[in-house]
Amino acid sequence: MSEAETKSKHDEESANSRSPLLFVLLAGVVIVSLIIGIQAFGILYSIVFPPLPPLPNNVTEVRHDNIAYGVDDWLYHSSSDACDIVQFYEDAGGTCRVVANQCVNGEAVTSSTSRSSQQVAFCTGDVTFSLFAYRWEANIAASSRYDDTQAEFNLLREVFWTGAVPPRLDPKQGFEFGD
Repeated sequence: MSEAETKSKHDEESANSRSPLLFVLLAGVVIVSLIIGIQAFGILYSIVFPPLPPLPNNVTEVRHDNIAYGVDDWLYHSSSDACDIVQFYEDAGGTCRVVANQCVNGEAVTSSTSRSSQQVAFCTGDVTFSLFAYRWEANIAASSRYDDTQAEFNLLREVFWTGAVPPRLDPKQGFEFGD
């Protein structure tokens, strides 16, 4: 064999031995990129589409105000009883403060002479998602309207992009009311 053929064979063997190592290295880079990419996609998706707060069935959206990015306020009417709405939010992990004598035997008490709404409860809860968190607050009232609306409630959601939910400030009591 000539010297050129030997050198060519040696180069070929060394290229073949590097080929599996290069393939394993390239596969590792692709796998790590996919893992990071999937996590980054989840974070980006959460930023673009933050989750909605819990919402009971059979409600009608009356109004939606986007106060700031991640801070929304909705007004809903429901044919369900206000105490059923309170129970829904308690079951969803919220903490509710019910006005005294407003839910008697599981039903909201309303004045038959009043046409305005009567405060029944204030519920709040915290939810974590991806790297972030949000707080929702539901201000629930029994309605004495003449249509099929038995309850109406404001639902507020505030997303905390740092991931930490700060203590809630109650103007009358200071931080963290009612727990």
